[in-house]
Amino acid sequence: MVDKDPEAAIVLFWKAINAGDKVDSALKDMAVVMKQLDRSEEAIEAIKSFRGLCSKHSQESLDNVLLDLYKVLKFICFIIYIYIKFLFSFL
Repeated sequence: MVDKDPEAAIVLFWKAINAGDKVDSALKDMAVVMKQLDRSEEAIEAIKSFRGLCSKHSQESLDNVLLDLYKVLKFICFIIYIYIKFLFSFL
């Protein structure tokens, strides 16, 4: 579905997120598809808004996706913030 119609896939990811169905993977996968469609800012906002619905275990994975999105947009201060957050998670 994603390869053939990424816009339709995003709609389905939103439906899954709003229904609470596998929110962790739906949010992450949707952000990746949005990045491919040059919708990185929207992907960042989606992760920020809905990461609270995701498991604690998935937070590091979401941080990695955010990091990749921020690199695309060259948001250096946010990249530094995520690296610092990641480093302090080991303390």
